[in-house]
Amino acid sequence: KMSVSLITKIKSTLKHKPSPQRTLSIQSILAESSIGDYNLTSSILTKNRLCPTCKTLYSDSDFELNVFFLPKKAVLPYHDHPNMQVFGKVLAGKIQLQNFDVINYDTMIAKYNGNHTYSEGDYFDLDPKKNNIHQITSTETSAFVDILSPPYGQTRKCTYYKPVSLSSDIYEMKVHEYKDFHCIPEY
Repeated sequence: KMSVSLITKIKSTLKHKPSPQRTLSIQSILAESSIGDYNLTSSILTKNRLCPTCKTLYSDSDFELNVFFLPKKAVLPYHDHPNMQVFGKVLAGKIQLQNFDVINYDTMIAKYNGNHTYSEGDYFDLDPKKNNIHQITSTETSAFVDILSPPYGQTRKCTYYKPVSLSSDIYEMKVHEYKDFHCIPEY
């Protein structure tokens, strides 16, 4: 069972409007959390899986807490989190995020914001203006938690993209369906 204390801390922090202080508070909560707070064990985190899997640990109208399990070299293709903040922590392994900042939502022009590597214990975040379109690649068997605030829902859907280069760091983000990508719910 999930740590009630962890959920209470997250819930109370997310009641505040988005701000640098709120982001730092969530970062601190995640930094202090352990795999036991998520009712997970080391063997579950590093279990061999054939494809990416996701488990929702908690969900309400304010936020959703998920854990993703990625086999080595798995890719979560370029996708967005529309008008959302996402806070994450790597629980095991190592992941790379290739990030884009959308410059113009009407034309879906975005600036490449780099490739960043995160290892066990590292924190990452994104918001509607920073790193909102990204791809996640596991360089080894990995697991990470993410907090989506607010969560996806009826009016907020995830869209997948394929970047098309316009110049050295400017891209047009074309909507793309990845037919060979599956992220299976894990129970």
